[in-house]
Amino acid sequence: MHIDDLMGGEVGRSLSHHSVVNSYGWLSFDVRPKDGGGSANTDFPYTSTSDPLHKQTLRHNHLRQVYECFRYDITNSLDQSGLDLCLRLRGELDRLVGGWLTGLTRVFSLLHRSDYLNTSSVEASLQCLLISSENLTLTLAKLLIYGLASHFPTGSIYTFAKKDRSACFEQITSRFGERAVYILIGNTPEEKDSAAQLKWPFWCLAGHSDLHNLVFSIEMGFL
Repeated sequence: MHIDDLMGGEVGRSLSHHSVVNSYGWLSFDVRPKDGGGSANTDFPYTSTSDPLHKQTLRHNHLRQVYECFRYDITNSLDQSGLDLCLRLRGELDRLVGGWLTGLTRVFSLLHRSDYLNTSSVEASLQCLLISSENLTLTLAKLLIYGLASHFPTGSIYTFAKKDRSACFEQITSRFGERAVYILIGNTPEEKDSAAQLKWPFWCLAGHSDLHNLVFSIEMGFL
């Protein structure tokens, strides 16, 4: 499921004409960037409205705004004690997984550099998509905590918590077309089977050696 599925259709289009002032209450909390480099309405809407579709649309629109505001550096919204805690948490998480987060950050940084693209076409571009088995809110929260959110705008995140995995792949192929080249990176038999059914190349990322080989392949231009 894509975030636009939760905000689109007639409900999403009618939201621009919907008066949230008349229909919604507001619960405020102060988490604005200290450097003024972004802006987001962080007043969280709550309501007992009988219109669940508008309520869901407003909630996910708010979620998108907050995530996009802080995804490049959530530490901008923290005071010194919060910053120290966040950095210490990330460092401890990375230590516990043997530098896995550092390796992933290296992979995404390389992929977003156009000079590593193995193509002669000036029109070619690369986009990293995330397909998660967890709900959207939890997925976004983890990306922020792990420091990986800068690589994944909300438009590049899909979840199959409420849908079949194949539905996500159908959405992706419909969005980017049959001419696009897809490479699926994962570590489960289900992901490998999905890649085989779609006839996509599959890169197994089951351990640190796989991660190191992926970094090497990108640096050498093999992908």
